[in-house]
Amino acid sequence: MNGSIMEKSDSELVGINVNKPAIKTRHDELERLHNRSPYKSKCPECKKGVLLINREMTPPHRLLDFDRCVLCGQLFQYVDILTMRKKDFNE
Repeated sequence: MNGSIMEKSDSELVGINVNKPAIKTRHDELERLHNRSPYKSKCPECKKGVLLINREMTPPHRLLDFDRCVLCGQLFQYVDILTMRKKDFNE
């Protein structure tokens, strides 16, 4: 592959990192997509995608510790998930 990740078009980035191992990260250190959204973050790997934070499908719908970029497919594991859950549900 030629060029840096920043030079690639969105279509060239789709799923490019889906087979890479999870990257451990702190959610509180990620850049937010919008100032008003505490959950939507910019993907630190491809710089163009978004991390949305997934929740359990059944109640109590807690935040999950794994998340995947909607563009490049990079998997992330939030090492600060317990803190995130406390803020989300006052657990």
